[in-house]
Amino acid sequence: MQCPKCAADVTGDAVFCARCGTRLVANASNVAVAAGQPARGDKSSDTGEHTLWEGCFSPKAMVGTWIGMGLVDAVLIVLAIYLMFSEHKSYAWLPIVTMLVLDAAIVARYLLKRISIRYRLSNHRFFHEEGILNRKVNPIDLITITDVAFEQGLIERIMGVGRIKIMSSDTSDPTLWVEGIEDVQNVASMVDKTRRDEMMRRRVFFDASPNG
Repeated sequence: MQCPKCAADVTGDAVFCARCGTRLVANASNVAVAAGQPARGDKSSDTGEHTLWEGCFSPKAMVGTWIGMGLVDAVLIVLAIYLMFSEHKSYAWLPIVTMLVLDAAIVARYLLKRISIRYRLSNHRFFHEEGILNRKVNPIDLITITDVAFEQGLIERIMGVGRIKIMSSDTSDPTLWVEGIEDVQNVASMVDKTRRDEMMRRRVFFDASPNG
């Protein structure tokens, strides 16, 4: 091969050109990898923290609630019509007001979960964020997680959502329920695989440490 700067012939394993001293980047990367060091630009060897997944409460998780709310609304409307044409027509407004209050409470509950709760998984930690005006962030180190499971009801299975149960030795959240997650099975598997990978990486790191 030749030096890209002075075109002098160089050996295949040379790191610098013998004539002009130019660093041969490709060979330098090979030497670094052979020495067990990450080559420049090698993302697979990078141990920096980066986000793998982000999620929040899905509206699909409340499909069962929406259906129940529709049935209750239908009953209350029928009751209001009945009262309107009966001797108790002065009370016909009561079922309508009850319906509006219940609907508003359910919608408010959904919006609160949708807006105030966020989840994030990195290659080192799982983050649980909650709050609207005052934001509280609780990071859980992946190596403290002892088990990951998920649950789905009948309607949730049909809609492809569910909730994940994360158990850990973290004192602030020893049992964390991650609710309303779409594609819940794959997300739970991702969390479990990532925490196993992190435990293996930490084990390798400590075993390789001079003080280990």
